[in-house]
Parts: sequence; C-alpha cells; structure tokens
Amino acid sequence: MIRLRRFEVFLPLRFNDGQRVPEDLAAEVFLDLRDRFGGASCETQVIRGVWRHGETIFRDDLTRMFVDVPDTSENLEFFGQYKERLKERFKQVEIWITTYQSKPFKARRLSVTVTPGFPPSSRRCFEIHFQA
Repeated sequence: MIRLRRFEVFLPLRFNDGQRVPEDLAAEVFLDLRDRFGGASCETQVIRGVWRHGETIFRDDLTRMFVDVPDTSENLEFFGQYKERLKERFKQVEIWITTYQSKPFKARRLSVTVTPGFPPSSRRCFEIHFQA
C-alpha cells in the first residue's frame, strides 16, 4: 500500500491591506494542485485566523485547499517551493501549509445490530460496527 500524505494549504481571502483577493488567484491554486496531483479538494466556509508577526497582529479570512498525495521527498520539496511562490502571489508575509500522514479508511467487515422497541416503539436503533 502506498503511504499517503495530506497537504492543507490555507489561502487568504483578503490581502494584508484589507482588499479582497481576486477569486481567480485561488482558482489558479486549485487548478495547479488538480493538474499536478490529479485531484484536489477545497472548502467553501471561511476560516478565521489571528496571528502575530513581530509586533503586528494580523487577522485573516482564509479558505483551505487540500490534496492526498504519495508521501515522497519530491512532494515535500514541491510544497516547500510552492509555499514561497504563494507568498509572492498572495502578497503575504506567511502562507500556512500543514501536512500529516493520511490513510484511506477501508472497512473489511460491517455488522449491523437492530434493537427493536427503541422509544418511541415505532423507531429502531441501529448500531454499526466496523472492523478494520
């Protein structure tokens, strides 16, 4: 089985001066990731962050894009270099990228237990058990 690593890229929705980041900048990142790795995911919710750089406190509205890729030194190197390009593209002091090993979930056996008479009596309670 191939070992996988998830990379999560947090992109700002506003530049540090408060102006909105054009949507096409984030779309370019999404397409970059999709084209390089064959797929990518993103969230539409706004992630709010606060961080300090020296004596300045920044407040960010962010979006998160992520990919699960083979855990190779080549991919680690790519994201290290890509981060620097993103800092320039988004005019940021920092771009936050997290990474961790990921493992796809595979259930080998599924059993379902039905308990009749769960109040109210017209409903049933289901217990689902997965064995990996």
